[in-house]
Amino acid sequence: MKVGEKIGKILLLQKIGRGYHKDAMWKCKCDCGKIFYRCTSSVKKGKSCGCDKYENLIGKKFGKLTVIKKLKNNKFNHSTWLCKCDCGNEIVIDRANLSINKTKTVSCGCHKKEIITKHNKYKTKIYSVYIAMKQRCYNKQSIPYKYYGGRGIKICDEWLDEENGFINFYNWSINNGWKEGLSIDRINTNADYKPDNCRWTNSLTQMNNTRRNHYVTHNNETHTIAEWARILNKNYSTLYSKLKNNNFKF
Repeated sequence: MKVGEKIGKILLLQKIGRGYHKDAMWKCKCDCGKIFYRCTSSVKKGKSCGCDKYENLIGKKFGKLTVIKKLKNNKFNHSTWLCKCDCGNEIVIDRANLSINKTKTVSCGCHKKEIITKHNKYKTKIYSVYIAMKQRCYNKQSIPYKYYGGRGIKICDEWLDEENGFINFYNWSINNGWKEGLSIDRINTNADYKPDNCRWTNSLTQMNNTRRNHYVTHNNETHTIAEWARILNKNYSTLYSKLKNNNFKF
């Protein structure tokens, strides 16, 4: 390597001694005009000052957002961008949140409001059930996530679709026995949330369908703890505690 040599977009201007680990340091100029300093090993690896990581985003569109400008990295050192939404609002967003997939449209937030306004059921109990289902499958901060999303349990595309997911779920629920007070239950507890694996049940049925169930046999009859509690008219917690202490008596 020598002064005047060009590697990628990097032009070597001056050799200025040695840096860490005795690697030669170079004063460099990028095609974008930026002057910067880099050691020999970094110059060989890199193709620019780093501008090529970002320049291709300017003017690109993600969902309803058009990238306008690169901003300083945020406190987590994530690259952030100023974007303009189709609705006219401007928003600062980090690179990860610009990603788009088949179930989500990126916007300043207006798209979500449009969808909620469209179905006008965001204050209903069934909408709360729907949101809770999504949280336990996809939000790693949700307490029950480890029992659902953490085990690979997902929601089918029909119900997860951003535009019509809730409406599809709502229509299925109305046609399959939903009423307030019931819970959504997966018939196969190791399979996903989807129409042919879900039903609306009361708490007893759901308790009997959990993968953590304990079965107890007495007089050739086998039932779960929840069923025995109902049969014996006993408190479920009391019977479960007795089972744990090997003191389950009839």
